[in-house]
Amino acid sequence: MFGYPVRARIGRQELAFGNEWLVGSGGTAAGLSKQSFDAIRLTYATDQFSVDAWWSKLAENSPLEQDGDVDFYGVYGSYKGIENITLDAYWLLARDARRLNDTNFAWFPEWVEDVAGIDNYDVTNLHTIGLRGAGTYGAFDFNAEIAYQFGDAGQYGILAKPFTYGDDGASFDGNWGFNGEVGYTFDMSYSPRVYLGLAYLGGEDNRSISFWNWLNPFDRPQASVSFNRLFSSWEYSEFLENTDLSNALIFRGGVKVKPTEATEALLAVSYFQTDAQFAAPRHFNVGRFRVPIAPALSFWDSSNSSDLGLEVELIGTYHYSEDLSFQAGWAHLFVGDGLADGNYNMFNGILFVGGSGSDDADYLFFETSVTF
Repeated sequence: MFGYPVRARIGRQELAFGNEWLVGSGGTAAGLSKQSFDAIRLTYATDQFSVDAWWSKLAENSPLEQDGDVDFYGVYGSYKGIENITLDAYWLLARDARRLNDTNFAWFPEWVEDVAGIDNYDVTNLHTIGLRGAGTYGAFDFNAEIAYQFGDAGQYGILAKPFTYGDDGASFDGNWGFNGEVGYTFDMSYSPRVYLGLAYLGGEDNRSISFWNWLNPFDRPQASVSFNRLFSSWEYSEFLENTDLSNALIFRGGVKVKPTEATEALLAVSYFQTDAQFAAPRHFNVGRFRVPIAPALSFWDSSNSSDLGLEVELIGTYHYSEDLSFQAGWAHLFVGDGLADGNYNMFNGILFVGGSGSDDADYLFFETSVTF
């Protein structure tokens, strides 16, 4: 634009930054879904660095609400002045202004609730700031990204309501996320690459209550807010998520080989743990079923195991051409006690995973990919 290295894109488009850990185009999940954004995006790019700024509209509720939309903003900068290395810094904001109230049918009017300081959920503002470094050094390659989240979490808080009111003070403050991987490619036949990876997706589980909280009929529970992966393209597991796993610690490793220029095979191993365990009611087992000892005494609980399990996956890929590829794979999940008991890990830590048995699981797939 105007003789400067500036580009503007207005309309429906993909947004993909870094290695797409938090903002990507999708397509890696088992659902084979891609994602796009209705956005205004400005890019300033030179050989040394680039800066992107955008505003996208995720949901439009006008004229039903004066301020009831969902928007996604961001600024993403990359520095490429170091040979074979990229350094990124970014700020992201997901703003959900849809109206939240949980006493619409109460006998007292809404203004009474406002004066009393109840049912006042703030607009959800999820801020994410992060740093990333990636590149190659000789035969080594690396990628490391760390992010911190803060802001009001009304959309989470309203969910924490066993009776009338939820947690109108819920926030994202203190949520950390990390994703890292280092690999080494051997200069020999099949070009084997071995890698090790670590991911931390911070979580909390405030569902357990004390005896005194149990006695207090006016006690308002705290929401359990975990690290939110926004619009990630990363899928760590074929079983435990759909690019939305959180409240977890993940250890990864594997080896990839290329028997020919058109074929490659990957053997990957991943171990999963829960960051904050769910405190389940005391129970005893009857076969595959769990029977609570005293369901009414919800304060009488014990934490489930943090061990979610070990996953082994074997994938083969054949690139018929630049536009057409075929992929087949098999994955096996060795179920851990924490998955057999159950913990909150899916949908960014909101949905319960497991709790139905300890049998292992297998997943077989075949995919064809055409790009154009």
